Amino acid sequence: MLVCVASRGYAATTVAHVIGWAGVSRATFYQLFDDKEDCFVEAHADMVSQLVGRGVMAYENHRSWEDRIRGTIRAIIRFLADDPAGARVGVVEVIAAGPKARQTCERGVEAFMPLLEEGRPTDEVNENLSPRLARIVVGGINALIFREVVDGRTVSLPTMLPQLVYVATVPYVGHKGALRAMRDTEID
Repeated sequence: MLVCVASRGYAATTVAHVIGWAGVSRATFYQLFDDKEDCFVEAHADMVSQLVGRGVMAYENHRSWEDRIRGTIRAIIRFLADDPAGARVGVVEVIAAGPKARQTCERGVEAFMPLLEEGRPTDEVNENLSPRLARIVVGGINALIFREVVDGRTVSLPTMLPQLVYVATVPYVGHKGALRAMRDTEID
């Protein structure tokens, strides 16, 4: 499914394309999936699961919160940059696939929000931070990645790492702390 959608787009992909590429019968396809959307949702959910798994593993492999966020973002953008066609499917074409597919995106977003929240200050500054801050940060990063993928610059996503680290950390550690986190970021 993902290969077909990557080459044709979701709207133009048919079950015939998928079964032709996969080398399975129509009967086999319908034993496994209700329809094209169901097949896409399962394939996309697997992709999101892999992305989240790499991001969380990278997070757990570092000590400081800033290093954890940097590692997570690096893992995510490397995952996407290594497979530009898959990134287009997972970031752009998913929009055309309907609400069920978009829910898999939402679950991916929600998986990263607690990682950001670990950086939330526990002092009086916390009172001024929106309870939706992590969602805002992840949404902003997602929008920046979306633009790069749409514009065909997926392979250059790793060059954005310092800026994305800044965007992710500034609400939590302030401008100076985010600049330090950004300066400490090496591009792959």
